[in-house]
Amino acid sequence: MAGYVLIAARDPWDGPDHAQVFELAGSLAQARDSVSVYLTENGVLAARAGGGERWLEPLLSAGVSVYADPFALAERGISDDRIVDGVVPAPIERLV
Repeated sequence: MAGYVLIAARDPWDGPDHAQVFELAGSLAQARDSVSVYLTENGVLAARAGGGERWLEPLLSAGVSVYADPFALAERGISDDRIVDGVVPAPIERLV
């Protein structure tokens, strides 16, 4: 079993190419690989409750760990109580 860390830095609503990281994470998780996704920059927009569930709930259900950069969340006005359940605000050092 391999382990993967994927970083999403682009807004998935900007186009189909920007959501590929979520599709890849799901495919890797289905193959029983250990997968973590780190949301940073505009990628944290996928962490917003009321919209981001589209991409993140299937991943979280498959056992993918999803982390979000607290600085990027704050810069975009997304408070911890307004993120998708299961997404963990964590600095990049948590992955390292």
